Amino acid sequence: VSTQSTGKKRKEKKKSSRMKSIVHCKHLVIGAGIVGLSIGARLSHLGSTFVIEKNLKFGEETSSRNSEVIHAGLYYPFESLKTKLCLRGKELLYQRCKNKNINYNQIGKWIIGQNNNDFNYLQNIKTKGQQLSIPLEFLSRSQIETQEPNVRATEVLFSPTTGIVDSHGLMSSLEIEIINNGSFLATNSQVISIEKKKNYYNIEIKTKSNEKFIIQTEIVVNCAGLHADKIAALLFESWQQKYKLYYSKGQYYGYYGLPLVKRLIYPIPDKNLQSLGLHVTIDLAGRMRFGPDVHYIDRLDDYSLIDNGSVNIAWETASTYLKNIDKTKLYLDYAGIRPKLAAPNESFRDFIINEESEQGFSNFINLIGIESPGLTSSLAIAEQVENLIY
Repeated sequence: VSTQSTGKKRKEKKKSSRMKSIVHCKHLVIGAGIVGLSIGARLSHLGSTFVIEKNLKFGEETSSRNSEVIHAGLYYPFESLKTKLCLRGKELLYQRCKNKNINYNQIGKWIIGQNNNDFNYLQNIKTKGQQLSIPLEFLSRSQIETQEPNVRATEVLFSPTTGIVDSHGLMSSLEIEIINNGSFLATNSQVISIEKKKNYYNIEIKTKSNEKFIIQTEIVVNCAGLHADKIAALLFESWQQKYKLYYSKGQYYGYYGLPLVKRLIYPIPDKNLQSLGLHVTIDLAGRMRFGPDVHYIDRLDDYSLIDNGSVNIAWETASTYLKNIDKTKLYLDYAGIRPKLAAPNESFRDFIINEESEQGFSNFINLIGIESPGLTSSLAIAEQVENLIY
């Protein structure tokens, strides 16, 4: 009897050793870019929160490969989420930077016109800005020539509320907030399955060392950026097509030597808003750079820098509105990839932020196509997600 009993215990022990450990929390946020960290920080005040990130560190993809611009909220359709959340996000972001000592500079932006069609566009933007209470002003010829002698423009619309921000410093402050509230950020942790139970979700996680565990949670927020459509499809297969993402790669160009301008310089954007044009930014260290250009790609990991004439094209494009650019000082700096809902040449697509009760998945929130102005909008997106839940 004792031998049988011992054998039974060994069998039970072996069986239990194969069982996955289970972690319980109220909120699970998938993706630790700027948006996921913003949501995690906000929800961590309301209950136990896990933020899951597949990469080694937070913000390694779109959040760390962009222009770091705080946008004014000028370009998108009046009633769109991009406009609403950019305006609210700008307010929250400047406030957080001041309160948390995050490095930023409200440097301002010039939107430049070079012909009558451009002037009509700028006039429409000015009118829209008045309706949205965004301060904007046209500059005189003498102001243009005195303030930015290297800029070629017949008309300039000045946006004083546009700025730049230390995106890494912002993300670090959000990580600290999550931890200080007793919640967690788990990196090197990839979601491999999602299963809905009666009142909660089982999320299976695999670590880089191939260990697996389960997170049981009441509320799931999918803000996986470039991977958000694939994460959504783990729960409901038809979302793979409904939320299909396209990948837009943009290369940025650095410039050796002193900058030729003191503020951000933007040409008139594409009519379908797939790009705001090859613009000039000044980073917090005072370096000038150009970009991004736009190339739709198929691979999510293609951050390679390829000069197949692109440096010369960037120089030619920038030279249409900026004088004295030395082509020999221009170089490929880095590349970023944006998740886009719009296919190439397709018209404007707004952010998708859906609580999926109508599909039978209550307390599951999908955030899809969160590209520009996602950084500016991030804190407002977190506010919106909280309102969807509570």
